[in-house]
Amino acid sequence: MRRSQAVMRSEDHPGWEQQQRGLWEAVRMDPLRTCVACRVKAVRGELLRIVLREGRLEVDERAVLPGRGAWVHPTVDCLKLSVSRRIFARALKASGHLDASPLENRLEKLMDN
Repeated sequence: MRRSQAVMRSEDHPGWEQQQRGLWEAVRMDPLRTCVACRVKAVRGELLRIVLREGRLEVDERAVLPGRGAWVHPTVDCLKLSVSRRIFARALKASGHLDASPLENRLEKLMDN
């Protein structure tokens, strides 16, 4: 190819932006997290994030609270298992007894539904 010939760059190609956007959407992956109770990987949106704040376990609905978080499925089985085995202390690298009353309240609500 000669230098004098006009070369079409990929950006000048009609539909290039749409093609690139489509490729990006096909390649983009949602973040995966592992449930601390059942050890099954799931998409971040399918799990609840639990954080430790002032010695209490709290549900972080929007996953924006600071600090280390532990992820768990919002099911009765996973919540029961994680509370009964005290998995959150290990996952959150905390020592001592953790107040799980907010999680137990959520568990009761799930069982009622």
